[in-house]
Amino acid sequence: MEIIPQFVAKWREGFDMVLGVRSKRDEEGFLRRTASRAYYKIMRMMTSVEIPPNAGDFRLLDRKILTSSTRCPSGTGS
Repeated sequence: MEIIPQFVAKWREGFDMVLGVRSKRDEEGFLRRTASRAYYKIMRMMTSVEIPPNAGDFRLLDRKILTSSTRCPSGTGS
């Protein structure tokens, strides 16, 4: 959790989204690392959003990002 102050500092600099990128994945097994690489490669091919390799699932989002995302259609047909 020592990374949280760094996230907040970047947000205060004006970034709307701050995400973590792993510097190493040595503690994960071969299958997990391979699946993760494949997932991010597929996501980069399918979307226009640039997702850095090894991006973590930890991110800080500004309120305006959250508000915008709640206005997007869910795609569930409701």
